[in-house]
Amino acid sequence: MHIRIAIERSGWPTNRKATRKFEREAIKVGLQMALAEWHKRFLPLHFASPAAINARYPGAYAKRKKSYQRKKTAVKGHASLLKWSGDTERSVMQRPKLGGTQKRAHITLTFPSKRTGGQSGSYSSAPHRQIGKELTVVNASEDKALGRFMDSWLRRRAATLDRIKETMRT
Repeated sequence: MHIRIAIERSGWPTNRKATRKFEREAIKVGLQMALAEWHKRFLPLHFASPAAINARYPGAYAKRKKSYQRKKTAVKGHASLLKWSGDTERSVMQRPKLGGTQKRAHITLTFPSKRTGGQSGSYSSAPHRQIGKELTVVNASEDKALGRFMDSWLRRRAATLDRIKETMRT
């Protein structure tokens, strides 16, 4: 996911150094807020049925064998992708660790300490090799929604600072 940001300010703060400081701080926190929004709104969609996943993220998920899906449905009662016992979903949906700079933000998702490799116990299967990609894929509509979220957050932040400046003047 890439979000391009341009901030134009007129009026306060007129000092270039203060403007750059505001931009760096606002963008850093804004990127972290956008990641928190992704975690809350879009990450749960990655644990859906295969039909919903293929419609939302075409080509992003590794193919699961039909025999695996039948066995999972018989044993676990669901065919949701990225979910067998639910440990991974519970673990990554817990409070994430957010960090970053004014140019890049990151989110740390915690996986269960004990993960089995599937039916055979091996991690050589395609789904296990690309679980990170499957968890973090973002489609175009989600990318735009996160860009709009960050834009509105930055506008609210700038308006708050303008109100603070007005109260300081009086």
